[in-house]
Amino acid sequence: MSFLQPLLLLAMPLIGLPILIHLLNQRRHKTAPWAARQFVLQATNMGRGMANVRHWVVLALRSLAIAALIFAIARPLASRIPGLGFLGSQRTQMIVMDRSPSMAIRNSSSGLTWRESALNQLQDHLQNVGGQQILFHSLTDEPVVVGRTNLLEMLETVTTDTQSNIPELIERTLKHVSQQAVGPADIWVCTDHQASDWRLDSGRWSRIREQLQQSPEVKLHILTPEALDEFNLAISTSNVKLTRSGDRHFVSLDFSVQQTSGPIEQRTVPVQIELAGTSHDVEIEMVAGDYRYQQLKIELPPQQASEAFVGGGVVRLPHDSNERDNQYFFSFAPQPARSTVVVSDDPEISELMNLVCSTPFDSQQKFSCTVLPADGYAEIDWEKTALLVWHAPLPSGDVADRLQTFIAAGGNVVFLPVEAAGAQPELLGVRWGEWEAKSVAIGAENKPNDRTTPILNARLNNSEGRGQNSAESTAFQVAQWRTEDDLLATDESGRVLPLGSIACDRRCDIRSDSAATLATFADGQPLLVRAITESGGAYFLATTPDEATSTFTDDGIVLYVMMHRAIEQGAASLAANKQLETGDVSLADTERWQPLGLNVNLVAEDQRAFFAGAYQSDNQVIAINRPVSEDTTNSIDETAVAEVLGNDAFNLIQTSADSLSGLTNELWKLFVIGMIMALIAEGWFSLPAKKKPSVLESRAIV
Repeated sequence: MSFLQPLLLLAMPLIGLPILIHLLNQRRHKTAPWAARQFVLQATNMGRGMANVRHWVVLALRSLAIAALIFAIARPLASRIPGLGFLGSQRTQMIVMDRSPSMAIRNSSSGLTWRESALNQLQDHLQNVGGQQILFHSLTDEPVVVGRTNLLEMLETVTTDTQSNIPELIERTLKHVSQQAVGPADIWVCTDHQASDWRLDSGRWSRIREQLQQSPEVKLHILTPEALDEFNLAISTSNVKLTRSGDRHFVSLDFSVQQTSGPIEQRTVPVQIELAGTSHDVEIEMVAGDYRYQQLKIELPPQQASEAFVGGGVVRLPHDSNERDNQYFFSFAPQPARSTVVVSDDPEISELMNLVCSTPFDSQQKFSCTVLPADGYAEIDWEKTALLVWHAPLPSGDVADRLQTFIAAGGNVVFLPVEAAGAQPELLGVRWGEWEAKSVAIGAENKPNDRTTPILNARLNNSEGRGQNSAESTAFQVAQWRTEDDLLATDESGRVLPLGSIACDRRCDIRSDSAATLATFADGQPLLVRAITESGGAYFLATTPDEATSTFTDDGIVLYVMMHRAIEQGAASLAANKQLETGDVSLADTERWQPLGLNVNLVAEDQRAFFAGAYQSDNQVIAINRPVSEDTTNSIDETAVAEVLGNDAFNLIQTSADSLSGLTNELWKLFVIGMIMALIAEGWFSLPAKKKPSVLESRAIV
């Protein structure tokens, strides 16, 4: 039990006031001896035992009434959550709101989403404890003062289609507490168990842990739901393109339906596709919890049948426990040519990259590659280039500015290291360091000849050569790489790229304090990093793909997939259609967007960057959706949170999603009732005892 006005408990000594008054009252009467006193005392002592008991009961009830009154005005709190502790009105209440789509899952018993249930419980608690209330959420860097507004009615707490970054929100809240000298504070994190929002691999967690240790007056409370088993499906699309067969034009697309929660059982699921003003229904049979439909072709109406047609559509699922993942918008347009430019003075690397980048994986797409010397960058057609492979010293001045403009427009650049005299300039926070080589013992039968190096000859002996995942390997072995997204991600069927078979005999040190590492060698040095950019991609590879330097060409799979993923990312910026994710769009970008009419619920203009929809801007069609990572079933538990924060740094509160009561309840009414009952009992015991009639009185009555 805790109290909102604990200082009033200092009045507890007042419970002895009835006893003190009783003692003082006894001293008011002086004792005067007289002749018949002994007979009166004898008569009084005969009934004194029961009278003393009544007197002490009356005194006790009066003291209890005063104690109940003091407790009532001190406003006691009782919590349904063990270990919630004292939460006084002098503490600032900081609310961290997860607004991701997974917060919209609805409980079938209460009819409330987890967001609504969490805010209901937190709202009652905040009304009880009082204090200043400040809200933090992922859509703005500025905190919001709650005041007397109901949390459920605030636009800043509405569930969106954006992904949350829980560690970033907590760190921002702690920074506010420190900079504003808030003092004692409680941080309430309203979230669920979605691993993609928690980002437990983020480097922010170590800083959060350190800040909490340095601020013992700040308490972190994580409010999460108990595990829900509500049935829910999520849908998404991919590989949307215009195709042609004779005079007929089609939109071809893949869609995936994934069961994110609920019992897995065989079921028939209707899927609706709305496109070009028409609706198409497809029924799928789900057996194992997820389903993928590949190359669904929908013919365009004759009036829209054109290779230049630009449009959008949406796929929808029936209603289930989460409405936010029941639709997915897509856009389509004529695909631009996949054009790559290789800037290099090395004929072997130029020939290799030309072969890789110009070899199509889709017969309906046009792939081309242009090779230019290191000083031929002026011939680059920037407006039609999807990927630039830069195998030359890092540029500076006007060339560096032009490269950064190309990247900012959505283009991709893969930088390969070269042997260069002197220090090279820095570009996008990255620069090349020194080259490092590993020697390989060469057997008598594997001697180099012509251009074949000792490293290449060593490859002939598989038991000792490069690319072997063994302790005897003498080359730089690739050990770890990022499989969730980007160039090295697993494919749609879950297969992992065989990057572990890649080894390098020579590598160049990549020096950067800000770039994101996508792959590392066994000794922790980076193989592939991505510079931090607002759009586009700038990748730095620590080696070159030629045979004398690495094993990228042994089977070619990793190199081919890497380069074509970079080409596809760059080509997306050249197309007349955009497929975007919420969180990657600024509000300024949405000012000229006009709805296509596919949106069931119209979204306010200043909120379009945060909600799924399909829009048109000039000659472009834009489809924006939730991140697909929100559909994953990966979740975190208390053990996982304890690993990044420490066992004593937080209070994890798991509550039922169908609960309508608050986290805390005031008990003053119970104490007022107790006081009234004590006073009633005291009055009853204070009544004079009934006088028994004497023998003479009884006879007189008779």
